Amino acid sequence: MAGGTTAYYSSQLAARIGPQGLMPPLPQHSHIQANSNEEGHSSQVSPGLESQSADSIGSISQGEKFYDCPHCNFQGISPRHLSSHKRKHFRKKPYACIYCEYRCSDSSSLDIHKRVHTREKPFACPHCDYKSAGSSSLIVHLRVHTGERPYLCEHCDYKAADSSSLARHRRVHTKEKPFSCPMCDYKAAHSNNLTRHLLVHTGEKPFSCRFCDYKAAQYSLVVQHEMRHLDDIVLLGESKINLQKKINVLRKYFEDNFLTLNQSKSKVMVFRNGGRKARSDVWFWGQLPLTITSKYTYLGYQLTASNSTGGKAF
Repeated sequence: MAGGTTAYYSSQLAARIGPQGLMPPLPQHSHIQANSNEEGHSSQVSPGLESQSADSIGSISQGEKFYDCPHCNFQGISPRHLSSHKRKHFRKKPYACIYCEYRCSDSSSLDIHKRVHTREKPFACPHCDYKSAGSSSLIVHLRVHTGERPYLCEHCDYKAADSSSLARHRRVHTKEKPFSCPMCDYKAAHSNNLTRHLLVHTGEKPFSCRFCDYKAAQYSLVVQHEMRHLDDIVLLGESKINLQKKINVLRKYFEDNFLTLNQSKSKVMVFRNGGRKARSDVWFWGQLPLTITSKYTYLGYQLTASNSTGGKAF
């Protein structure tokens, strides 16, 4: 067949993704015949080379042909695939969205974009309720369940589930800060840091206190402020170990938000049916042992060790 090539899916392909999620494997060596008179020369597939298409699943079997792009290292699985790629070099975008001004170089990208307007999410995860507009997003999501992290950092042991996460991580090593403030010399490695910085210029304070009119540019500042309203916190534990774990969680929250414990008001009370305090009944705030008391007044109500038949409180 003139101008065509036969491409084979690898027999190692376990499953493919269709509009309803994971689908049965393709038959071994089932083929796709391509016909085109568009220019593009072919080359042999190198072992292990993956398809360049974001939505392609699987790989082409060793020994078959790819079509080389004359402008970069891209290799297409058919002349049509190559032609679609080449438009990106010449910034040709013949496919237009009927709902907005979006344009793209290939019809498949347009189909995915249209789902932004239609809210259609035809690709379903077989393990949970997750759905996506494009199969490539589903592929990345499935790694949440499989634990697969195929993107490796060349500078350290970091592994990522997707290429964008790896790109963000690499800036730790390269010190690259591609996001620049248009109003000053500030630069950031991540877009969310720039968004937070821009509030300095705009004066916007999007985070509000739940108890008063206080507002802040950063969420952490609101958390610190709200603790002024919450003077008393009660932790209940079913056992000594359970209560200590909850104390440790609260202590970490205090440290992360630069809060200080009022040691004079912080007490532990053990509710018991009878008997004396056990020597092992000791709880710590870091290295600081907490005071154990037999009675405590909370919100005007006095609690004693005999008020309940079980449980421990901090």
